[in-house]
Amino acid sequence: MHHTIDDIRRLSGSPDFERGEVYFKEGAVLRLHREKRRVFAEVEGGSVYRVVLEETENGIRAACTCPRHADGYFCKHAVAVALSEIGTRKIPEAGRLGPDVEAWLESQDKSKLVTEMVRLLRRRPYDWLAMSFRVELASMSPVTFDGLKSALEPLLRLPMAAENRNAPDLVAALREVLIVLRARIDDSDRDVIGRAALFVSEALSDIRGDIDDPLRRLDSIANDYVGLAEAAGVVAR
Repeated sequence: MHHTIDDIRRLSGSPDFERGEVYFKEGAVLRLHREKRRVFAEVEGGSVYRVVLEETENGIRAACTCPRHADGYFCKHAVAVALSEIGTRKIPEAGRLGPDVEAWLESQDKSKLVTEMVRLLRRRPYDWLAMSFRVELASMSPVTFDGLKSALEPLLRLPMAAENRNAPDLVAALREVLIVLRARIDDSDRDVIGRAALFVSEALSDIRGDIDDPLRRLDSIANDYVGLAEAAGVVAR
C-alpha cells in the first residue's frame, strides 16, 4: 500500500484521526495481515471490530464493523489499522534483517539466538512471565488448579508495581496465556483449565481499578477468560 499519514488524516478528519492514533499507540490493533492489495485486522475497543483496508485506483478504501463506519465515516478503527500498516512496512535498507528475517534467524547459531531471546524477554517483564507460564505448564504433570494458580500469580501481581501498570502489555501477555490454556482443554484438563480461567477473570476485577485503561481492554480480556471457563463447563458462583 502507498497511503501516507496525511492521506489518512484527510480521509478521516481530525476527531477520528486523533482517536485512531490513540488506538494505534495503545496497541489496540490485533492480527494485522496483508493479502495483495488488502489489509485485514481487528481493533480492540469497547468491542473487537474487524477492519479491511483496500487500495484502489482512487486511493484507500476502508470497511469496518463499527456503527460509525456504517454511517459513512472513515472511522477511528480504520485509522488505527492504516497507521499500523504504515508502521509495519518493510524498510528497503534494512540490511540482513530486512526482507527475510526468518531465513536469517534460521542461519544463526542456536545458542546465540537463545541468549538474545532471553535478553529481550528480560527487558519486557510481561512477556517474560507469559513465557514462564508456558514453560511451567508444559512441565506440569498432572495439571492441577493449584499448579496453574501458582504459575499465573506472578503475572497477575506484576501490575501492583507502579512502573508496570501498563494495560496493553498486560493484555498482550494474558492473550498469550489464553491461547495456551485454550489448547489444553481436553477431557482430563477441562475442569482445572476452567477454574484457572475464572481465577484470572476474578483477579482482573481486583486490579483493574489501579490501571489506566481508557480503552477498557481489561474488561475485554476478562470476558474472554470467562468465556473460556464457560467453554470448560465452569461457571462463576
